[in-house]
Amino acid sequence: LRPAAFPLHSVAQTMLAQTNAIIIRNDLDSGELAYHVLGDSASAAYVWNTLSHAIKEFERVAIGQNATPVK
Repeated sequence: LRPAAFPLHSVAQTMLAQTNAIIIRNDLDSGELAYHVLGDSASAAYVWNTLSHAIKEFERVAIGQNATPVK
């Protein structure tokens, strides 16, 4: 999501890893881009696995209470 097209506090309903998801842009206090990803709990493990591989591929980091990087 490009910052110019998806400004701070924007919300979008979309498909993520072939599941329905809601994405909320909520940047960190440091100004680093950050997003909340909301989805169906039944698909959580699958979506997290897919998303964590993309995070690794694009050399980003996951943050949050239970963020676990892909090995």
